[in-house]
Amino acid sequence: MKLLATGDFHLRRGDKSGLEVLQEAASIAANEDALFVIAGDLFDSPQDAETLMPEVEAVLKGFPSIRGVLVAGENDEQFWRDASPPPGFLLLKNFEPVHVGRLVVCGCGPLRDGLGALLKVETKPDLVVIHGTLFLREKPELFMEVAERGGEILPIWGEEVADSGVSVIVAGHLHQNLWVGRVGKTTVVYPATPRVVGDETGKRFFVWLEKENDELKVAKRRVQSAQYRECLDIWMAPGTEWNDLTRLRRALEAVVDPAAHAYVKIRGEVGM
Repeated sequence: MKLLATGDFHLRRGDKSGLEVLQEAASIAANEDALFVIAGDLFDSPQDAETLMPEVEAVLKGFPSIRGVLVAGENDEQFWRDASPPPGFLLLKNFEPVHVGRLVVCGCGPLRDGLGALLKVETKPDLVVIHGTLFLREKPELFMEVAERGGEILPIWGEEVADSGVSVIVAGHLHQNLWVGRVGKTTVVYPATPRVVGDETGKRFFVWLEKENDELKVAKRRVQSAQYRECLDIWMAPGTEWNDLTRLRRALEAVVDPAAHAYVKIRGEVGM
């Protein structure tokens, strides 16, 4: 059994590119008969969700065999309080376990109180889908810079992950950091957003999970889409300092749509 791990599509009104990425991911999942996992923030806001839900449903109806699970993110959780999931999908809430094929799956999002509720679930899940950022209680500053979003932190405590006994946790919320790592015996996957994460050629990454011999694990291969991004090539002159890169990044963030399909290549020597 295969799973396609994604998250943070942040679909927004007036931006058709997000729906194109969703259609591409759905096509890959359907063609491989894989469970389509969305780890939160399918929409950028409740208003975007209200407007775009019919278009999302139309996209997914194009793949009648598709199966998927999703959780709410901090941007669209208000919408999902009353809305039904799109066709073929289950909305995971409050870590209530559901059976999907040979998998037991549960999830919750967005997280603000850690994984305490997960530890009380009697049926041990194969897969947990959540929306938040991994911290260690003793060293929360490790992720403060990347997790800070408008003063709100969505914590997943690493110690609780290690105690959970879950095979795989797929977590949304971090956009730029496609990361797979081990916390105790649990594999944690941050698929990042497929809208802005890829390789140096501009190919989009998707992460596969597979269940073999009753064990869910991250597959050794990653799916890559066709090229999709423009490349902005920047040459840093000799003598450039690291702080100059930080200022450059902030300047770009101020003027570039965070969901824009832009790939920035920085060349030259940078002094530390």
